[in-house]
Formats: sequence, C-alpha cells, structure tokens
Amino acid sequence: MKDCSAVPFVLYRVATEIVYHLYTDSIAIVAGTDMGFPGLSIFREMELYVESGLTPMQALQTATIVPARVMNMEKSSGSISPGKRADIIITNGNPLQNISNIRDVITVLKGGYIYNPARLHRMAGFQ
Repeated sequence: MKDCSAVPFVLYRVATEIVYHLYTDSIAIVAGTDMGFPGLSIFREMELYVESGLTPMQALQTATIVPARVMNMEKSSGSISPGKRADIIITNGNPLQNISNIRDVITVLKGGYIYNPARLHRMAGFQ
C-alpha cells in the first residue's frame, strides 16, 4: 500500500500556485466561500490568498473592490467614499501588517447598524 500522506500538501501547493498565477495574469480573484459560519470562513480564505503570494492588501481587495468591479457595482460599493454603501468591520489589529488580524473583529457596521461580534457569536452558540 502506498503512503499518501504527502498528497494533501502537494495539492495545497498546487492550489496556491494556481491562485498566484491566476492573480498575476490579471484574472479577478473574488473571495467568497460557502463553508462554515458566514463571515468567519472568508477570513481563512484571505489568509490562504496571502499564503499563495498575494499581499494582505490584495487579499482584502478580493473581498471588497474586486467583487464590486466584477459585478459592475464599484460606483456604489467595494470601497469607502461618500455616497457608497459600506458594511465595515473594525479590527483590533492591522490586517495589512498581518492578514490574520482580520479575525480580531471588535465592531461590525452593516446596513447602518452597529453590531458587537462577541454577542453575535454567543447568539450563534460559539464559545
């Protein structure tokens, strides 16, 4: 029987190289995942983009301005400027310095309302 323990690592490396080459070839990379709890799994996706070779800023853009451009909505969303819709997270660290800082959300502004993420996690049954 063959030892296949290295297969997941090889597949991971291939996937990260594909993402990097798609990005460098100007293919729009749009963050978005159906896995896990909404709003949390996307953080991991952005971390994986950084592991693939994107900068933290480029990874953040896969969840902000790039989807807006792909959907032809950049005039109304995707970045912060007067007159645009904006759902915003405020983190306790700078994700441009370390993309994993995006996980430490202290405030969520969505649809004009302010939410406490710790309270939302408790309501959803997270510890």
